Amino acid sequence: MIARRHLVLGFAGFDVLLGAGLLFALAAPISVPDPPDIAIRLKTFQSATGSPVVTPPPEAFAEIAQRPLFSPSRIGAAAGPAASAAPPDIHLVGIIADKQQKLALVKASGESLAVALRVGASIAGWRVTAIESDRMVLEAGGNRSEIRFDPNKASKPAAPAPVTSQ
Repeated sequence: MIARRHLVLGFAGFDVLLGAGLLFALAAPISVPDPPDIAIRLKTFQSATGSPVVTPPPEAFAEIAQRPLFSPSRIGAAAGPAASAAPPDIHLVGIIADKQQKLALVKASGESLAVALRVGASIAGWRVTAIESDRMVLEAGGNRSEIRFDPNKASKPAAPAPVTSQ
């Protein structure tokens, strides 16, 4: 019983010390030192001839813009493949859509696997500009083409389950 009383008194004393520390932290004034007075002199530059410095026009930086800084070879990206006048020979296999994005599943003639394309992707020089529930829209060089699901290739109905008689 005495040990329990000592334990309770110890916790009570500790709480009193914590409360006093908290009151001191809240009531003590916070002193913010004034920044030192330092005279700052601005440097002015003049060219050797005494004429003001003039910034070159933006055209003078064209070569710099063509040689990207973060490309290891410092050679700009080559232009994408030239778009043909006819849209690519692809078939729309499916559309996958959720709240964030839409994907068009397309299959090129002669290929066994389909490829997923999103808006902004390119295929054979044509850029995907829209994906709807039944079609995708491609654009290249001012030309526009819609690729829809092939109505003649409806999915085959599933075979009925065999009926067994007993």
